[in-house]
Amino acid sequence: MFGLFSNFLKSPVLIVDEILLTELIESLLDWQEKKYSNLFMYEEVNFRAAFARYFYFSAINQPSALLPLIAASRDWAAQNKNQALLDLYKEIEILNGFKSEVNLILRGVVAYLKVCFMAMRSLMLSKERHLWNEDKKSIGFFVINPRFLIFFKETITAFKEHQKIIFSNDSNALNESILTVGASPQKLMSGSLSLLSIHIPIFHPLFFIYANILQAYTNMLATLSYSQPSVLVFAEGTSMQDEISSQAAKKLSIPTVRMQSGRGGVMHCGYRGMSFDKMLCWGEGFVQHYKRHSPRPVYEVTGTPLFNDLKKGGQSTNNFTIAIFTQPISKHISEQEYAALTNICTTVLKNLPDAKVIVRKHPVDSSTVFDLLSLQHPELVKLMPATEYTLTEVMNEVVCAVGFYSTTLSEAAACNVIPIIMKMREQHSMFPFPEEYGAAIIADGENATFDIISNIMKNPKKFLETREKMKSFSNHFFGINDGQSLQRVVESILRSTNT
Repeated sequence: MFGLFSNFLKSPVLIVDEILLTELIESLLDWQEKKYSNLFMYEEVNFRAAFARYFYFSAINQPSALLPLIAASRDWAAQNKNQALLDLYKEIEILNGFKSEVNLILRGVVAYLKVCFMAMRSLMLSKERHLWNEDKKSIGFFVINPRFLIFFKETITAFKEHQKIIFSNDSNALNESILTVGASPQKLMSGSLSLLSIHIPIFHPLFFIYANILQAYTNMLATLSYSQPSVLVFAEGTSMQDEISSQAAKKLSIPTVRMQSGRGGVMHCGYRGMSFDKMLCWGEGFVQHYKRHSPRPVYEVTGTPLFNDLKKGGQSTNNFTIAIFTQPISKHISEQEYAALTNICTTVLKNLPDAKVIVRKHPVDSSTVFDLLSLQHPELVKLMPATEYTLTEVMNEVVCAVGFYSTTLSEAAACNVIPIIMKMREQHSMFPFPEEYGAAIIADGENATFDIISNIMKNPKKFLETREKMKSFSNHFFGINDGQSLQRVVESILRSTNT
């Protein structure tokens, strides 16, 4: 039992651990709702999904963050029959101690004072606020951090005749110097509070979380009431802040649209019960993937912008180049596993003199091994970091790609780049698992990886069947490659507007 949880602590990114944590959180919240039907309610809004996201993203890195929910669910263990969930529950429960108990009490006191302050401030707020853009159509974009401004850039630019408003609870995302041209920042405003609409007891262990969610909700509600966007657009939409903002928009009958920006490798709490009105997905495969856990929204297939700048003719085998996608050395990825990637690079340089290597380091990969190789072999090894090159630019230059436990290898298959997945451990691949569709090649170790690279270089016709399966995989998960994905996204958002 302890081994199960210690693995969970060491490797929170592994699918089994994330799913187990998700199932425990959902089970505990289900139990709370059965015991107190309106516990998570404020007026007619249910904050349950926001609670689930809060606990998941807090506990995945620090399991003790689940202690307040466990403290509120003491009788759950006696009724639950799932042994794996019981084991995880007990392993987290033993982290509790005097310090945790005192901390929970102090948080409750602070939350009570916060709610009192919010109520007093509500009395001083003006009941009527001027709507600043009453006569102009506007498209709202909600971002949880500046990274999503980059994701939204092309979409924002495409709305030429509309005002674009950026909403965020992260002040860095509202910095004028980094905002996309043509977009206006909207700082969150203070909202009004109705004490009679709160049902959770002030001494409940989850009250302090409820108070934080309530503050975020009322502030977003006030801000959207003031700005009145015709639609509110989200990127991926898995965070607690996304869910809160979606609920605030619904309260005001503002349509919500979620754009796919990731691959949803694990259907954790953030992907379950999504409350958006519409979900835009790259391909039908992702629609099926998301719909199992979030059946309520309307789904539309738009294709992926990854294809927009992809070379139509594919990569040239006359200038044979491979891509290596790294993972950062951490408690999840060992130095030995990382070394396997560098060994592949040096082996290729030594044995395939006509081959070149492009390295796409993970954004948080701090190792300098590939940097040194690039300095030693400037004509043969090139670094193409995400801060300077798009993923499409990388795919345009390479014939095959090497990595492990990387979602990028699925995108390689979609871009007609043969993915080679190194099997360094039992868990070596992620959804949508291109190897299961014959769209990727599994290599058992370094030697097998090099042999596959060598065969692709010397006998490319042997892999024609793999490439055909890659096309089918691409169509299913990434949609049609016609360069019109952005246009379909824009048209879908416009159809959703309140205009």
